[in-house]
Amino acid sequence: MDWSAFVGLPWRDRGRTADGYDCWGLFRAAFTAGTGIELPSHDEGYSSAADRDATAAIVSGGRGDWIEVEREQPFDGAVMLIGRRYHIGLVVRRGLLLHMPFHGLSVIEPASRLPRATYCRHRRLLTSG
Repeated sequence: MDWSAFVGLPWRDRGRTADGYDCWGLFRAAFTAGTGIELPSHDEGYSSAADRDATAAIVSGGRGDWIEVEREQPFDGAVMLIGRRYHIGLVVRRGLLLHMPFHGLSVIEPASRLPRATYCRHRRLLTSG
């Protein structure tokens, strides 16, 4: 997949378009573009990305389609806690994540530069490998 269309995009609270994304909006757009699997928007589930309780509820409630895995592969989610905020990135390849820094521009960077992540795979992408 050509990830360049998802790099350098601006942050926008509750953003769901290329005009601006929050971390879930970017994750959702790139995941859907690469897999064809539509994910819920969740844009009505919280008033701001800074609302820790609401984003925690979304993370907990959305785990039904996701299985925690030990070894990441492309299109897995990388769930992190940065300070008091939940954050999600998309695995581009093992050790590299596409993500939206809070109030920044979307980037692909080594996972080693970010807090330790829990990796999750969508049920529809489960394989024996």
